[in-house]
Amino acid sequence: MPTFGRDEELQWLRTHALEGRAVLVTGAAGVGRTHLLGALAEQLARAGAPVGRISGGDGASAVPFAPFAPLVVEHLPHAAGEQVPDLEVFGRLPGRLVATGHVLVIDDLHLLDTASQVLVAHLARAGLTLVASAPGRGTLPSALRDEVDGATGRRWSILALESLTDDSVLALAAEEAGDELAAPAGAFVVTHAEGNPRVATELVRGCEVRLTSYGAELGDLEVSPVLDELVDARLEQVGDEARRALDLLATAGRAPRDLGGSAAVDELAEAGLVEVDDTTVRPADLLVARVRRTRLTPRARRAAARDVAEAMASRREWSHVECLMRQRAGLPVDAARRLQAAERAAAAHRPEDVVELLRPVVDEVVSPHVDLMLGSALSALEHTDEAEPLLERAAAGPEVPTRVRAGQELGLLHAVRRMDPAAAVVRVEKVADTVPDPEARLPLEVDLVKWRLMAGQPPAALPDVPDPSDHVARANSALLGAMVAALDGEPEVARREVAIGLSAAAATDAVPPHTGDLLRLSAYLADSFDGRLTDAERRAQALRRRAARTAHPSLGMWEYAVAEMSLHAGQFRRARVLASRAVRHLAWRDFTGLRPSATALLAAAVARQGRPSRAAALLEELPPDATADVKVALHVARVEAEQLARAGDATAGADRLAEVAMRAIAESHRHLGLLALDESLILSPGHPRAPARLEVLASAEDLTPVLHLLTERARALLARDADRLVSCAEQLLDLGLVGRAAHAFTAASDLLQESGRRDGSARAHRRAVLLMTETRGAAWPLPSPPPVLSAREFDVARLAASRLRSKEIAEQVGLSVRTVDNHLARVYRKLGIAGRDELAEALADLS
Repeated sequence: MPTFGRDEELQWLRTHALEGRAVLVTGAAGVGRTHLLGALAEQLARAGAPVGRISGGDGASAVPFAPFAPLVVEHLPHAAGEQVPDLEVFGRLPGRLVATGHVLVIDDLHLLDTASQVLVAHLARAGLTLVASAPGRGTLPSALRDEVDGATGRRWSILALESLTDDSVLALAAEEAGDELAAPAGAFVVTHAEGNPRVATELVRGCEVRLTSYGAELGDLEVSPVLDELVDARLEQVGDEARRALDLLATAGRAPRDLGGSAAVDELAEAGLVEVDDTTVRPADLLVARVRRTRLTPRARRAAARDVAEAMASRREWSHVECLMRQRAGLPVDAARRLQAAERAAAAHRPEDVVELLRPVVDEVVSPHVDLMLGSALSALEHTDEAEPLLERAAAGPEVPTRVRAGQELGLLHAVRRMDPAAAVVRVEKVADTVPDPEARLPLEVDLVKWRLMAGQPPAALPDVPDPSDHVARANSALLGAMVAALDGEPEVARREVAIGLSAAAATDAVPPHTGDLLRLSAYLADSFDGRLTDAERRAQALRRRAARTAHPSLGMWEYAVAEMSLHAGQFRRARVLASRAVRHLAWRDFTGLRPSATALLAAAVARQGRPSRAAALLEELPPDATADVKVALHVARVEAEQLARAGDATAGADRLAEVAMRAIAESHRHLGLLALDESLILSPGHPRAPARLEVLASAEDLTPVLHLLTERARALLARDADRLVSCAEQLLDLGLVGRAAHAFTAASDLLQESGRRDGSARAHRRAVLLMTETRGAAWPLPSPPPVLSAREFDVARLAASRLRSKEIAEQVGLSVRTVDNHLARVYRKLGIAGRDELAEALADLS
């Protein structure tokens, strides 16, 4: 039974149960108490422990001991068919269960009938192993609270369950749906469940699931009794007027502050159901809003849409919502206001709204601008056959800005959505030829740089960038500069261009909506290549989480970017998980052309985890000529190098990596190429061409601290200088490159062992083991990687290093003394030390 982010809690419970302890699991309704106890019971049963499962919900019957009936009948055989006195159950059943070594798993302890609660107290005093759940200690009757607190005997351990993380909710939902969720479905589940696994499960079960190439889509929600009950409980404190206002707000999504009356809004805010600022109110509890909207009849929905539209009339800042509401209410919508609303929806990255607003009038309004807006929205929604003629018509229009934007969108349609960058080059060049002004043509020239690189064409000369005063040209020239500097130049130049570009893009709505996202991606790459991986990672994760919760088109881009850096940092499992999601979400929305690269990256991560055959199968999914994009070629080379190395030919694997690395350097992807070249040196440092490859790496060592350090590490590796390798390993760790640091420690350990410096070799070995234990990273390439410590071994080792005795450690972590000593024995063996006296020194260098 999967636990979806509860692995540590399950291990903690299992340890306590096998040690004969009593535990109370607490947490709000739906947080996963029942599921976790079910997983525990399964594990204990597989381990051979006799397990009894009790449901407190059975206590609703009027029969005393009803939840315990199977156990009473089994262990008091004469009870079958006759009533057993309460005193006999209290007096004899605890001893019988203790004698058999039973573990009793009790869900919803607070719902047991009175007699069963008294029995639980007797079982606890008899020393039976108990794992029970309740919303909180305060929900138990006083007698059981005293038992839990240890007033009459042993004190129970308490495990308080927190809400699941977004990623754990998505994993649970994927299990229920049968596939990873598409981005909109994922955003829907994450934002409505808010970490509650029961709600997440009910949401998926309440929707029709449709499996697509970009993940599982969810249809309309059918509200289940469980969701009804949860929502009704949250609405208990608000009156009818407030509920009516909530229905209007659920229909609109967000609205003016006074929608439904200020008193009603204040009541909703006090109940935590809405968020209010000076001018706007929006739902705070999205589950309640969604269920309320779903409950409305079609007629009531139209009426609510009409009321919202009337409330927003003559408010220019709400014109886009008003127009949508009028259309959904079946009311006429003025053409001019419809166009304004579509423009606002486009600026807000709402292509669905643009299509809803413009599709009814596209045949009536002859306008290249309308063709451009509708074609761009349809293309973003992957309706490319319908979008292309509209964009072609816009590209033939009289206005130069419209032609340029249409050319950009045609490039995206062919290069990204149809994955045919060569066709994009031809089409964008054709549009560019109709724009003689270099300044106006600049956005197309910027795009052509990307599409030519993706198509594997000879890198064209970068366009001459004028010194414009208008924001559009400044944003486009900065984007070009940032992209080039981030991949091929100085990180500081990239950061400067990003700042200029973001400032210019914020001052105009005439640039593509994804311009800011691409600029932030350039900043992330520049900081990562510059050795600022920790800060870059923190910002990227915040952007990824925001994109996941809003189903923003940048989601796949951020998943890919973080997966790429995770691969280089040696976090192969994380790279695999994120790359897998990136593949799906880029198939749903992509403005980067990274879809084939994501598949190849996933294959590389899988190969580095030791599954080269699965990686090869993934590469078969790539479109023809995908390796024309050097980013794809680099990851394909990683898979091929892994296959060659595992077949015993690391030299050939290094050659394959170096070949594509040199191509990447020549094609203006210098930073990615040099990372691959460094990998070829790691794979085969004794290669005859290794010194020449080191020279190429060294030629760029002054560009960034990362390249300088990789060059130093490569020099030490080729010179077999163990002391320099250890020094480089420490610095690599500081930069966040944990995989390369672990490899350097391991290589140094081998060299020190060969030279007879056993103490130094043992210390370097311990650093590699503890580094991989602490970071869950991986040292590559190693035929037999150093063994990592388990989470429990790591905890015990830390406590032992602080001079605690085994008995004290056992009391603190809830284990027996014997189990603690067994853990320590395994720790000593893995770290290569003699005993406790050496442990403090071994762990001294941990962060």
